[in-house]
Amino acid sequence: MRKSLLLVLVAAICAVAHADNPFRQHRFASMQLVPVKGNSIVFVGNSITNMHPWTEAFADQRVIGRGNSGAITPEILDNIQSFITGRPQKLFLLIGTNDIGQEGFQADAAHWNICQTLKHINRESPNTKVYVQAVMPSANGRRSVEKIHEFNVRLKKEAEDLGAVYVNIERPLADLATYNLSFDLLHPHVLGNIIWCKTLAPYVGIHPVYPRTAPVNAAGMKNSNGARLSTVSMLPIRKDNIVFLGDDFVHNTEWHELLNNPKILNRGTGWWLWTGIDVTMVSIPYVFKGLDKNEVPREVVLHTGRAELSEACADLEELKAKYSQLLESIREYAPGTHISIMSVLPLGAEREEQNKNNVEPFNNWLRSLAAQSSDLSFIDTYSALTSGGQPKKEVMAGDFLTAPGLITTAKVIASKIKGCKTSKNLTSSYELLLHRQALSRAIDDVERTISQNNRVLTPELQSALDKGYELLSNPKTPASKLIRGMEALQMQ
Repeated sequence: MRKSLLLVLVAAICAVAHADNPFRQHRFASMQLVPVKGNSIVFVGNSITNMHPWTEAFADQRVIGRGNSGAITPEILDNIQSFITGRPQKLFLLIGTNDIGQEGFQADAAHWNICQTLKHINRESPNTKVYVQAVMPSANGRRSVEKIHEFNVRLKKEAEDLGAVYVNIERPLADLATYNLSFDLLHPHVLGNIIWCKTLAPYVGIHPVYPRTAPVNAAGMKNSNGARLSTVSMLPIRKDNIVFLGDDFVHNTEWHELLNNPKILNRGTGWWLWTGIDVTMVSIPYVFKGLDKNEVPREVVLHTGRAELSEACADLEELKAKYSQLLESIREYAPGTHISIMSVLPLGAEREEQNKNNVEPFNNWLRSLAAQSSDLSFIDTYSALTSGGQPKKEVMAGDFLTAPGLITTAKVIASKIKGCKTSKNLTSSYELLLHRQALSRAIDDVERTISQNNRVLTPELQSALDKGYELLSNPKTPASKLIRGMEALQMQ
């Protein structure tokens, strides 16, 4: 596919994102690069789903997470091809709380988006068993228990009318609207996640590995970082594991899928450029010693410091001292493990001064640090992503990686970590998925217009819609046919 056409497709797919779209599109891109499979059990949703380590919690590689921080119903609809093109065995949907929390929330629009999402699954992947979860109770911001319950009453009927199984997690998780199961009245910490997984277990068909009771190991962080830490601290680490540790970049990529290594565990946390070295530092004891039976992992892969380096006046000497202290803490709690230090990712093109004055010298220091220690290795992703000290245009949007940037980064990491490899067709499968999403969006645009404006559904338009769904029902439909299907809809 011509590069210019790919860029047009990327721009079109990203057009519906929030104002923070580079961060969120990084996460959607990471999903687009790891296709689901026919035996997959997929969890789709927002940050609540994103924060939970699904594969580890159920100790099964078939169970995968596809949540994105801040996701709203139209974004799940726009990205539906990422979740169903591989025809998963089961799909669990949890979406709606961010719609409800928005100013000017329109219930009809949110429900239409959910129903249209279910329609795509029914028509394109009819053998996928769909479970629609009730929106979790919350008292965060504009949300309220009463407003959410009203949304769920309607959601239950719509899900069942469209052949999905409605899973009422509203009742067992009622205390999410208090501080008993959550720090922020929205995101469950470990106690909420244990209840959630136990409630879902009969539908998943697998029992979670969480202990019956658990301490809330949050390292004093009464926020979403603490909620995630408390959860992952209750999951085991074995001596053959590779622990990815650090900030939002680590957290928001499914590394075990992207690098085709089931031994990888993700212990990253955070959103945006908010998670600095201090957060990683206080997490170390609970990551490695949260469970008494934990073993020292084979390797730790570390990326952190980007939040601090994004500041105009970063104190490099102070950061070096903190980073050195972080390494010593890892050595203390995981003695003998090998540590692979990732170069800090570049910041966006508009951050030239920070890249030149902060990121590059800090990365040079990391390189020299690794050269001086036998238990350290340096993984230089920065050089692969930049040219002449500036990030390459196609690999970044704002301060965050695009899909091509993630592909580049993954290839560098795979070349340095034993047992890791990237799929040979990463780029081509991603490009095909963009075409599928473009056709899927064209269908939704037409059907939304019909729904909102009482547009006449002519035989020609019905035929074009049916043809579009037919093309999407085949995961191997070539790009040329997908383009013609989209053009046929646009001509109506």
